[in-house]
Amino acid sequence: MSLQEVVSTLLHTFPDPKKNNKLFEIWITRIGGDLNELNVDYVYKNRRVCRKHFVETYLYPKKLCPMAVPSRLLPRDVEDDRRRRPLLIAEPISNMPLLHMDVPSTSQGYNMDTTERPVAAGGRMKSQSRRRYKTMTENEKALLKLSSKLQARVRLLQKQKNATKHEIKIVKQMKKQDEFKTVFAGLSEGAQTFFAMQLSQTGKKLKGRRFTTKEKIFCLALYKRSPKAYRFLSTFCILPKRTTLQNLLRSVPLTTGINEKNIVELRKRVKKLPKRHRICALLFDEMALAPGVTYDRNRDEIIGFNDDGKKKEGVICDHALVFMVRGIIKKFKQPVSYTFCRSSTKTMSLKEQIKEVIGEIQKTGLRVVATVCDQGATNRAAINSLLEDTRTTCIKEDKEWSGGYFQLGNSKIYPIYDPPHLLKGIRNNLLNKDLIFEIDGEKGVAKWSHIEELYTRKPGFDGLRLVPKLTAEHVKPKFIPKMRVKHCAQVFSRTTSVALGFLAECGKLPDECKHTARLLRLFDDLFDSVNGSYHQFVI
Repeated sequence: MSLQEVVSTLLHTFPDPKKNNKLFEIWITRIGGDLNELNVDYVYKNRRVCRKHFVETYLYPKKLCPMAVPSRLLPRDVEDDRRRRPLLIAEPISNMPLLHMDVPSTSQGYNMDTTERPVAAGGRMKSQSRRRYKTMTENEKALLKLSSKLQARVRLLQKQKNATKHEIKIVKQMKKQDEFKTVFAGLSEGAQTFFAMQLSQTGKKLKGRRFTTKEKIFCLALYKRSPKAYRFLSTFCILPKRTTLQNLLRSVPLTTGINEKNIVELRKRVKKLPKRHRICALLFDEMALAPGVTYDRNRDEIIGFNDDGKKKEGVICDHALVFMVRGIIKKFKQPVSYTFCRSSTKTMSLKEQIKEVIGEIQKTGLRVVATVCDQGATNRAAINSLLEDTRTTCIKEDKEWSGGYFQLGNSKIYPIYDPPHLLKGIRNNLLNKDLIFEIDGEKGVAKWSHIEELYTRKPGFDGLRLVPKLTAEHVKPKFIPKMRVKHCAQVFSRTTSVALGFLAECGKLPDECKHTARLLRLFDDLFDSVNGSYHQFVI
């Protein structure tokens, strides 16, 4: 190899042994020689490998593929050539003799006839172009500039196209390498999707990236888990933008009523669950919507009217009713149906929807044991109707009915009202009524006036209060937000109970305040028992 070739050939460093020690050892084994006897850090910092020892699959314009391994012109490949050819040792340039000036010159003189050459035609063409440009109109000049820009753009895009083709070719060839297949096969399905997405989209511009449906679904799962973490991951990894994920969701065909595709997918997942994890509850609730109509281009349909999944009415809706199934032992939840209504769903329609949804859920293999809803008038009427139907059936069949449940098929289903709404109901009744109760055989009377007196006294020391969270919005009836669970739960708390009972014990408050303190303690424990987290239960 000539000196010029040595200087122009790129040299590559060894893989970092601290980050990829396995690949570093492969390089050492392949190259051999005295490298096995040298220090690892010394080899990484001072030794280089010629570019000609790598196949073209691993070569980038000025770098190597991260999975590159030397495989050409290695010591074992050229051992025979070294035996056949004498070893050439390059001497330093400083030891080479300079030109001897005392050697007579052997050059001969020649008489060259010089003749005038014509001026190159290019000069005349440029001058003609300038004259032609001066005679052009403004529109012609603008079109000429636009044409030049477009031609330059075409050349640039052609270069980018060729570069992208080269990268794709390298990636495809790299996937065929045994080393890559070995590493890639050991990854999980999600990791393979993520890694393949990074390889295929590297080097592309932002608007030139194209993601497969599988990659979009994987990224959507990441985004749903934590949007903040997804945004952070997007700063150093190639991921679809938020608008791309939203477009994916819009493409999913969702219609009112029971979603058959969700039921099919739910059935597949349930087959993998043990029986105890299939126990679940059906949740349903209504939420307010802004009245209005919109046009759905995907379905070619106007949305915004009353629709229960079976028939649509010409009345603009302002509420949506959603049914969701949620695990009791295993933590999972899945919406299964939704409908549109005006004000609230009619009692008979809600009753039929409950029966239909529970029937479809039971077909998936899940076991519905309870329903959870708020104390809306329609909800209570539908639940009472289901209870009455079960009672009537038991009477006709001469069976005992203990009450508290309704039966669909062979399953007993217990209706439960949402605990936060029950707590608000207790508070709202206590505002203008006294509550007579009995705990452990001891009767008592709880009054809201006791809590108001505790707030008025504002017990504390040096600016620090015993109940710092109690405000007028918690205690004064005209300031209380009736629909906020937070204000209600902070009154029915252990802190309020202890403060009220302590001041009554010390004589700072009437002795009958102890009864109210005991009631607050009871509801605090009861609320925590039905509103806790999954990991707090041992089953």
